[in-house]
Amino acid sequence: MLYDSSFNVTNLIKIQPLELNNKRVFNGIYSFSNDFNVNNYVNLLISNLIKNKYHSLIQTYLSIINNKGLFSEFLDKKQIFDIYNKYTKIRNFIRRKIYIKKLKKCRFINDADLELNTFLSNDNRLLELYDIENKSIYRFRFTELIKIIKFSLLYRSIDYSTPKPIKNPYTNNIFNLKQLVQIYFFIKNQYFLYQKQMPSYLFQFSNSYFNIDIFNKHYSNNNLFKVHNEYIDSLDNDEWWCEFDEFIKVYPDLKKSFCKLCAIDKYPETFRLFFSSILTINFMNDSDIYNMGHAKDIYEYLSKKLGLYFNQGHSIIHSKNKRKRQPNRQPNRQPILRINTNLSTRVNLDLDIDLFDNSQNIIFTPANLDNEELYFNDSNSEN
Repeated sequence: MLYDSSFNVTNLIKIQPLELNNKRVFNGIYSFSNDFNVNNYVNLLISNLIKNKYHSLIQTYLSIINNKGLFSEFLDKKQIFDIYNKYTKIRNFIRRKIYIKKLKKCRFINDADLELNTFLSNDNRLLELYDIENKSIYRFRFTELIKIIKFSLLYRSIDYSTPKPIKNPYTNNIFNLKQLVQIYFFIKNQYFLYQKQMPSYLFQFSNSYFNIDIFNKHYSNNNLFKVHNEYIDSLDNDEWWCEFDEFIKVYPDLKKSFCKLCAIDKYPETFRLFFSSILTINFMNDSDIYNMGHAKDIYEYLSKKLGLYFNQGHSIIHSKNKRKRQPNRQPNRQPILRINTNLSTRVNLDLDIDLFDNSQNIIFTPANLDNEELYFNDSNSEN
């Protein structure tokens, strides 16, 4: 909203100072009227407004209307509210003029995003945040703001949720309330254009009046659950099974009732989907957070529903089935070589025998071996 510079501010209100020893202020109270009680209540309203004590401001406003103060029923309420309304108009007008004057001195600081990608001239999906104190203008992309807010609100130290104030990455200064409101509505409009649902932590932050302390007080457990759940989802299958085995080992009765072979055989694709939330709740139980339940009790209930809760003798069934599946095999042995040393000799008489000097070497020249059998005997045989 722009104001006309020719507008005469002094015509809004005519302050009538109370002349007391040529002083306009006495006992810390500004004089707006000849009635001391009117001045007292007007100064109380203005003091709460300047100090941003809006709760006390509303309480004071209601006490005047409902006649709860001392001699409040004799007050000129119309005069009190008339003076206060005129003061707020003057105050807002002056602050607006000062703001516009400072705004014209601001200059753009960044020509690229945090990933050093240069902004295009026709890029309309940028948010421009003004920093009046530094006389600067910073531009942010939609995705950058999401990462900054998510890192700050879902920040955790060890196993506890500890949200951090949202800061400007270029200056490391905390965003003020006006900038946070601008960021929230910019992100909300972008999600509307993409036809997607805005993250729940942004709604929670807006419901907390963009106050980190209120946000942490009401939503710390929910945010911690999200952080642990993201960690569980990021694990590969081997790492996930290691975490699940660690959870099972803590409770001996669960370890005896669980069978990994049956779990993989019965639910090969969906077992991890069923039990990932239990691991997340187990992480929260380690931090003494039980408002979402006890991981052991939830596991017993779910495993019984899925038919994966077995008795102690269940492992014997697998050992019997394993023996049935294996065929009867003899152990590998070398074949026994049997040699008969007592051989009867029968030599065909139609053989030509050549005798050499060395009588131990004998060469047999067969005459006809088509149907004959040749038997050898010891060298000492008489035949």
